[in-house]
Amino acid sequence: MLCPLMQLDFMEGTGRFDEAGAERYDDRDLRYGVLWAETYIADGLTHEPMAGFDLAAFAAWCKEKLAA
Repeated sequence: MLCPLMQLDFMEGTGRFDEAGAERYDDRDLRYGVLWAETYIADGLTHEPMAGFDLAAFAAWCKEKLAA
């Protein structure tokens, strides 16, 4: 399942860490996010079916976070 906290960070910029410094999601979640988005894209979709965000932008965002 796609991490809802990661999805919220992508859409609203809530951040990977909370106010106390605890990690809300990790690299495993980001790797899954790339796979998840690219699977939808391979199936011909361009936007997430429920939230409506751009799947290519989401995959790129996940990859950028992983590279940081």
